[in-house]
Amino acid sequence: MNPKFEELNVTFSTADVSSLSIVYSERALTVVFANWQGTKSIVVFEQVAAYKWDESSFEHIDASPDRTYRVHESEWLRRWPENVGYTHYALGFCGLAPISTGYLEVICKTMRTQTKQ
Repeated sequence: MNPKFEELNVTFSTADVSSLSIVYSERALTVVFANWQGTKSIVVFEQVAAYKWDESSFEHIDASPDRTYRVHESEWLRRWPENVGYTHYALGFCGLAPISTGYLEVICKTMRTQTKQ
């Protein structure tokens, strides 16, 4: 079964990211980044079960490298027997050098965002 990617309408942009920081602590993953206009965004994933960064090509899926998705029919999410209440997110970052383009995938209970000028 192939995963289905639902594009989310979020308040931040992962296009042309000029800085990126990912910190995991006490089951929370905090992602801080700035886009090409210098707008700083903070995304916090809470009650994280797993996360991964992947710079490989995602051409085999119907997803853009500069969008945020909720992943449905996720084989990865099914690995947790207690997956009730967890969500699989995929954030595609299109980076400006030296930031790599890649996907951050997270399985967690909640995602919250904050954007600053």
